[in-house]
Amino acid sequence: MNVALPTGAGGLTRRVNLLAAERVALFANLNLLERIPKVNGFPSLQPREQDDIEALLYRSPGTEYPALMDFLGVSVVSTRSNILDWTSRTTALRLITAGQKPVFLETSNILPALASSEFRPRDEVYFPRELESKITVRNSSVVKVESKRVTAHRIEADTTASEPAMLVIAQTFYHQWQAMIDGHLGESRSMVEEERLGQDEQRVGLRPRDRGEDAIDLRRRA
Repeated sequence: MNVALPTGAGGLTRRVNLLAAERVALFANLNLLERIPKVNGFPSLQPREQDDIEALLYRSPGTEYPALMDFLGVSVVSTRSNILDWTSRTTALRLITAGQKPVFLETSNILPALASSEFRPRDEVYFPRELESKITVRNSSVVKVESKRVTAHRIEADTTASEPAMLVIAQTFYHQWQAMIDGHLGESRSMVEEERLGQDEQRVGLRPRDRGEDAIDLRRRA
């Protein structure tokens, strides 16, 4: 493989300065060096649903999607005029939310719904219509969520609810994630339900016991 390198001190200085600017701007996957999460990245393979979300946010100049950005947990954004100028957002949601009302749509309508100004990620979560018969929750509910640990391969949280409810995780679905509630594996569908959402999310159906408390443990299997 041939690699072209800048020649002379001037060329090397320009490249170093460019890399420094790219690192400050968290360009491509340089955010990993700073351990700062961001919506996009520089993956060699990309799920279609995640690419659809990225296309909405980055390939539509002049268009804002505040509700979708809230759902994705975007707390800081760069300005359009200066990628090194960061602005805080105070409405971003946490990675794990709960209590939303399931809304069933045709799959082709979910992405436009996420982009709509009518999207209310605190109150509703979208599902493909073909999953309607598998989901028993029909209304919104009050759920207390305490996030305990979030790592690349494991997510743990404690929940308190008085009735069956939805728990939503704003990350790209991957089939190797397995949900456990109070130590019960996902194979026991009477206790745990985990489905792929219409776009870029995972959800777990909570079926609280008499005490109303559950320990949620999602692990990514090898």
